[in-house]
Amino acid sequence: MTSLSQESVAVASILEDWRSRHRHWSLMEVFLPVSQRQQAPYLFAWYEAIESATFEVNDDAVALAKLRWWRDELNFATEGKARHPLMQVCSPLIGRISGSWDAVVDAALRLRMTQPRPANLQESWQAVEILAGAQSNLEQALWGGREDSAWRCADLLLTRLRRHAGPHAERSLLPLDLCARHALPVELIELGSSEPHQRGWQLDWVSALNQEMPQQDIARARASTLWSVATRLHLRALANPQQRQVTTMAAWVWHAWQSARRAAG
Repeated sequence: MTSLSQESVAVASILEDWRSRHRHWSLMEVFLPVSQRQQAPYLFAWYEAIESATFEVNDDAVALAKLRWWRDELNFATEGKARHPLMQVCSPLIGRISGSWDAVVDAALRLRMTQPRPANLQESWQAVEILAGAQSNLEQALWGGREDSAWRCADLLLTRLRRHAGPHAERSLLPLDLCARHALPVELIELGSSEPHQRGWQLDWVSALNQEMPQQDIARARASTLWSVATRLHLRALANPQQRQVTTMAAWVWHAWQSARRAAG
C-alpha cells in the first residue's frame, strides 16, 4: 500500500466517524457548491478535534498539549509536512489563509486557559464568542459571504450539550443557574430524556438559547448557513423531549434547500 493510499484510508476513516454523528449532513450537502461540499466535512471534523481538546479533556496540561500540537501541525501544513491526515488533505487550503486557521487554535487555547463555569446562558455565550468568531472568520475566508459569529455561538453551545458526558460534564458550558433551578447536578443531566425531572431544564435551555440566537441568517456562505439550519432543527427536537420528536428526511431536505437559496454562494 502506498503512502498516498494510506492517507486516503485514514481520511476516509475520520470522515466516516464524523458522518456517523452527523447523518443529516448527507441530505443537506447536496445543495452546496462542489468546493464547499468537498471541504466542509474536513473543516467540521477538524473543529470537532479542536473542541474535543478544549472541552472534553479534564487535565489542563494534556488539553493544552493537544491544542499546541494542532498549532504546530498547522505550521507543518504550510510547509507541506503535515502529519495528521486531515491536515495533509487541507494543506492547500491552509497555506493561503494560514492566519485564519491559526486563529481558531489560538482562540481554543485562550478559552481553555480562561474558561470559568458560566453562571447563566449569557456567560456561556460570552465564553464561546472568541472561538465562534475565529471559526466564522475562517469560513468567510474559505467560502466568502458575510461573517456572523452569533450563529457559530449557538452551534458551539448546542454541540457542547449534545456531547455532554459525565467525565467532562463540568466543561459542557451548562450554566449554574439552569442546574440550580431544576435541582440537577451537572453530572446527572441527560440530553433527550423524556423523564419528567429532565424535561424542564431542556425546555428552559432551548427557550433561553432561542432568545440569544439571531432572527435571520442571510448572506453567509452556504456551508455555514446549512450547519446552522441543522442547529435550529436539533433545537426544535430538543424542545419536545416528551414526544421524542424525530426530524424527518423531508424536513432536513426542505430546510436545507430553502436556506441554500438565501445564502451567499
